[in-house]
Amino acid sequence: MSTESKRDTKTPRIVLIVVGVLLLAGAALTGCSALGQRGAASTATPAASATGVAVALAPGGQTPGVAGNTAVAAGNTTVAPAATRAPTQTAAASPTATRAPTQTAAASPTTTRTSTPAATPTLTPLVVTPRAQPADLFAAATMAVQATADALRNGTPTATPRNMVTATFTPRPVVITRTPTPADAATAEFRAVVATALAATTGTPTPFPTWVVIATDTPTPAPKPTNTPAPLLVPITPRPAPVATATRPAALPAELVGKILFMSDRAGGQRLYALDPASGQLFSVSEDWPHAVARVRDGRSRDGTYTAEVQMVTDVTGWDDVNKRLDSGGSRAQVFVRDNQFNVVHQLTHTRGWSYDPVWSPAGDRVAYVSQEPGNDEIYAVNADGSDLKRLTSNTWEWDKHPSWSPDGKQIVFYSNREAGRRQLWVMNADGSDPRRLLDSSSNDWDPIWVKFAG
Repeated sequence: MSTESKRDTKTPRIVLIVVGVLLLAGAALTGCSALGQRGAASTATPAASATGVAVALAPGGQTPGVAGNTAVAAGNTTVAPAATRAPTQTAAASPTATRAPTQTAAASPTTTRTSTPAATPTLTPLVVTPRAQPADLFAAATMAVQATADALRNGTPTATPRNMVTATFTPRPVVITRTPTPADAATAEFRAVVATALAATTGTPTPFPTWVVIATDTPTPAPKPTNTPAPLLVPITPRPAPVATATRPAALPAELVGKILFMSDRAGGQRLYALDPASGQLFSVSEDWPHAVARVRDGRSRDGTYTAEVQMVTDVTGWDDVNKRLDSGGSRAQVFVRDNQFNVVHQLTHTRGWSYDPVWSPAGDRVAYVSQEPGNDEIYAVNADGSDLKRLTSNTWEWDKHPSWSPDGKQIVFYSNREAGRRQLWVMNADGSDPRRLLDSSSNDWDPIWVKFAG
């Protein structure tokens, strides 16, 4: 057998082996396509126009010396084997055997698969607490030095990971109270000096942190008054019998004879006091009526026949023919003496100024009084008939008032503003000699009466 015969005998065998392998591959592909159609109904579309496999051979059942192109149809998949040698004869391929399809389906677009995106991994948070805040300036400086040393030794810190969370520092609230208002100017000035010294040594204070709370003074509300309803029934109680008003005695008690009664404000208000000039003992009188009774008695003579009193006198300067009346030059007070037995009054003083405060001597022969004749208030003495007029005091601008004779008639007590500038008790001899202060008082003492008679 020639070499060409041997080559022709081996060629059909190779073709048959290749066709068998292709048939097995097409069956396998058809099974996989069916499984894909059942497993992915929504995402994969059945893709096969025919499930059969067609093998095209050379016409007449002859196999060319070099196998031509072989097509295997498995669904819509085409497998093209590698060419071994150029064919010597080209013929139209016709199927020699056709496998009946088990399932016929309409042609559909190429199968597409949608990939599900992978889930994003969830990172577990890593909570890091912040470094504690420095308590003061020194602690902050220490932390800064330590951080600088760490950076020089270990290098700058790496970036923090994405899952690191820094906890927020929640400080404990600090409650402070306001500085009380200074009680006086000295305290306020002292606080200002201290604040200036602190600012010079430590610098101006930093603002308060956010967790500092300033306490506000809450005044205690005043309790509201409770309205107590008035009782509906009020028992009737008998009214107490009215107490009769004590009548002022007309006579002075014997214990006051020789004492000097006077008014004073040494206790804060106007009150009556009594002075014993012999011993210097001072008494407080519980009632004021003795002073009024003693004043009336001091204006009468010893036997009560005569009374010295003050009346207003109007000076007549002429006659007004037009108005048919007397022209007057004004009125002024003058001292008169009344005869109580015959009710006769005669004028004792005839001064251009006012004359007042007349008192009888214990002997009943002279009258002491105050006159403004010299321009200020001075004390005079005159006989009951108007004779023997004498001026007893003399001042530049000061005044002397309210004379009263001693029980023996040798001295006269009065009050004056001389020396002290306030009302003080003075005493002098009956002729005006040896005037002296009776009491050295820091208060005002006035209207003295030297008690001479009892009853």
